[in-house]
Amino acid sequence: MPRFSIKDLLVSTTLVAVGLAGIVVVVNHWPSGPTWSDAVLFISGNALIGAGILGRAKKPWIGALLGATIGLIGVVAVMIHTFNVLMRM
Repeated sequence: MPRFSIKDLLVSTTLVAVGLAGIVVVVNHWPSGPTWSDAVLFISGNALIGAGILGRAKKPWIGALLGATIGLIGVVAVMIHTFNVLMRM
């Protein structure tokens, strides 16, 4: 069974909380239209969540890379959807 120090648990929990807070800010701001700063914050939030989750396994860089990739896919999906809605008008 893996053992974690209190410091590792607190750092991981803090990274996940900050990442979720960033995503909440972006999602609450999106009804007025996404901006580039929203995209950067969304990707960064996903990277922080990934780093927090895999930080306990001593692989925070892999988690950050996976989280950023997932965030980038989400941003591209929203941009494609927004572009398609604008083209229908």
